[in-house]
Amino acid sequence: MVLLTTMHNLHQKNSNNNNNNNKNNNKGNDVNPIVPIFGISMAVLVNVLDLAIGLLALYFYFKCNWAKGINKKVGEKILHFFAACFCAPCYIAYHIAVPC
Repeated sequence: MVLLTTMHNLHQKNSNNNNNNNKNNNKGNDVNPIVPIFGISMAVLVNVLDLAIGLLALYFYFKCNWAKGINKKVGEKILHFFAACFCAPCYIAYHIAVPC
């Protein structure tokens, strides 16, 4: 959420600067939506972070449901899989708080 708010604020600042610079220009809002951070666009950073969180959630899923000696019902395994896929940050927080 913080990243989205930051992107919105930067977009607003850029659009205000472009409006001030282009008063004589009839093009309107020509704002570049790509915000570079260390030479990499923020969209790429968010996608990489999202991928890393998803992979970590799947790691916890397989570690806690398919390790030797773990006997869980099929229904529990399916629910954990859906939680890992669709709410990865919550699933990671759950497994940090409640170990396998």
